[in-house]
Amino acid sequence: MSSSADSQSNGTFSFTTFSNYVNGKPRGSKSQHHGINPVTKEELWPVPVATEQDVNDAVEAAAAAFPAWKNTPIDERCELVRKLSDAFMEHEEEFTKLLMAETGKPKMFASISSMWQADTRV
Repeated sequence: MSSSADSQSNGTFSFTTFSNYVNGKPRGSKSQHHGINPVTKEELWPVPVATEQDVNDAVEAAAAAFPAWKNTPIDERCELVRKLSDAFMEHEEEFTKLLMAETGKPKMFASISSMWQADTRV
């Protein structure tokens, strides 16, 4: 599950609208789940629940992508992971707020969790 791009052209993202992504394309779902903020007991945003077909399609897409990935030189893989980490850190504040709402963590601990997720050390 990923946050959906509000606008692919300008690179903005919503941290309250989610889609499942299969083979780089967003998918919704007839079934949705709402988390609960453990501090406020407030119902959070809807997230799509993947179907068995979504999972099968994702596994198929991953299997199709693997041959190219396994032939990608390690230096190039590391650079891609660093770029992902950099992109994550550009939205560290949004991820921190997301974790605060989903887990009830105070900001300091949610921020540490966000930064730890982006720490690649590759």
